[in-house]
Amino acid sequence: MAEDPNKIPQPPAPPPPAAPPTPPVRPADDAWYGWFTSTPFRRHMWTAIAIILLTILTGAIASWYAEYLANDWAKGLPFNDDVTAQPATSNQNSNTNSNTQNANAQNASPSPSASGNQNGQSSAEGCNCAPQVRFSKSLPSVTDEQKARLIDQYRTIGNRASHHLKLMKYFFAKYYGAISVLLIIGLIAAIALLFISKEGWSGVNPLVITIFITSTSMVALYGAFPAVFKYEDTVNNNKNLYLAYTSLAEEVLSYAATGKVAKGGDTMTPDDFIHYVDEKMSPLNLIAIGFDYSSVPNYRNIFETKPTPSPTTPSPTTSPSPPVTSNANTKPKPPVTNPAGTQNSNQPSPTPTP
Repeated sequence: MAEDPNKIPQPPAPPPPAAPPTPPVRPADDAWYGWFTSTPFRRHMWTAIAIILLTILTGAIASWYAEYLANDWAKGLPFNDDVTAQPATSNQNSNTNSNTQNANAQNASPSPSASGNQNGQSSAEGCNCAPQVRFSKSLPSVTDEQKARLIDQYRTIGNRASHHLKLMKYFFAKYYGAISVLLIIGLIAAIALLFISKEGWSGVNPLVITIFITSTSMVALYGAFPAVFKYEDTVNNNKNLYLAYTSLAEEVLSYAATGKVAKGGDTMTPDDFIHYVDEKMSPLNLIAIGFDYSSVPNYRNIFETKPTPSPTTPSPTTSPSPPVTSNANTKPKPPVTNPAGTQNSNQPSPTPTP
């Protein structure tokens, strides 16, 4: 069929518009941790925070475990706050006369010794002392004021011993926690350093460098705690003071029962023994807590590098010539002269001038 020559050709239809390209979606953007890892800065920041939290958690758990162990070890020790004192027992029969008049007088007006004896340690409440002060009948005549003073001394000894036992357990727990952090976080820093030494600073993952720097900083921080706060010295000092106070408390109990002191078994009057206890307590009246500001590390020196001097090669030295030794027995030879009187020498004689 022939086409109509008068027909106007129609332009071709335009192609359909192409759909806009969809941007690629990273899987991390749809996850819950997408905001934390969306940028390199955030990844490094949260890695450092994770190491810091791990360090704090490690120290807290280790300190709690050490405190639990210390309380368990100290359960059988005297003057321990974790051990409830035994109920006070009446000791009135051992300190009162058998006559009815003295008993009625004590019931009508209780004396200091009665209050201290009936309650065992009624004036020593708060020190959690398992032993009780009981005065024996064989004790020399002791007035009520002297008994009250001995009970007060025993109460003071118990309170001080309990104080030093608390400090010893507290600083032991802190010391144990610091050492645990050094072991665990130091191991992480050593593993990170192993990867850095194998791949190099430029070839290793930057997160490994962040882990290494953060863990090393935590090790340096916790490693300074024992030296600055004197953990070891504080534990040892409070231990020695606690043992000294418990030994003195045993002397008070023994004197109340026998009237003699432990040293040599000498008999003392109550007045002498009261002064003896005061003299023993005077050098023990210490607060065993110390700090050492000079042990604070200078962290600025970590980032300062000093150029190492290049080794100098020693210059070759010539061997010294041996010294010329002269024989004392040899005499210098006189110059030889010819018959004409001129000196015979190897040098040519000067030519005469005309």
